[in-house]
Amino acid sequence: MFDSFLSIIKWKKLVHIVVVQFLFKYCFLYGYGFETKLTFVDLGVLSLSTITILASGYLAGYYLRYKSNKHLVFSSKDALALSVIFGVTGVALGIYLSVFIGKPYYSIIQFISLFGAILYFKLVRKKTFFNNIMEGVLKVLCVLIVWWFDYPIELNAAQANTFFYLQLITIFYVTYSFLGNILREILIDIININNDYIKKHKTLPIVLGRKRAKNIILTVSIFILFATVAFALLVVKDKFILGVIFLFGTVPQLWFIKRLMGVNTSIEYQKFMKVSNLVYILAVVSIPIIAIYFKYVI
Repeated sequence: MFDSFLSIIKWKKLVHIVVVQFLFKYCFLYGYGFETKLTFVDLGVLSLSTITILASGYLAGYYLRYKSNKHLVFSSKDALALSVIFGVTGVALGIYLSVFIGKPYYSIIQFISLFGAILYFKLVRKKTFFNNIMEGVLKVLCVLIVWWFDYPIELNAAQANTFFYLQLITIFYVTYSFLGNILREILIDIININNDYIKKHKTLPIVLGRKRAKNIILTVSIFILFATVAFALLVVKDKFILGVIFLFGTVPQLWFIKRLMGVNTSIEYQKFMKVSNLVYILAVVSIPIIAIYFKYVI
């Protein structure tokens, strides 16, 4: 039963969100000589608020889909009760944190997030390309909410310049992550195309066909590649950071594109997911490397 509960709330995604939020705090808001509103303990409260609200949405969606089914391992009534508990907890934590930092009106973010999550899971019953977009938007919002709450205090001119540069790098990584997540979800849909077809989902590979979906992934991947190179050459002046971006971003992306061009069968797509995961991990690893260099070398 507990395994079913963890599956319903998609615990791996929730853990991933917490890790991303703390990574963002450490890499872009900590150790640069300026203070920010939140300590790491406060960030823990914000992360707990975020994931309890998301868990509430997942549980509410489960209840709405299966409330008429009486033969479930995890009762729909239990899901509804836990959804209410998690939702109230998440909003309460958000209100506490908003008052704590002197911005009580920030608590409206938690209310909007809770009702937005419940409304989304109520309206969207079948998988579509819209789901892929929302997965990307979700991860972006989980980063931006840290930026919203944990803003710097009293920056001098030099610190403001540093923070502006950090903002540019953050926007780059957030955009990269958003597009990369959509491509990864399309890949998963290609792998699951037969099962999704049986369930009458309307994923991109089902609507357009597997070959066209693959071509979309290739096109967007090439765009990401050129955008990464352009950003590095136009914005980044430091040779070490340039090297990190090319080594952990450009080269893996080239490898990703080359390997994808030769993939055709379901088994090949399943093996290719390992390549996709490795490219994502390398991109994530580059973030603390750049942050540490920023803090202790520049």
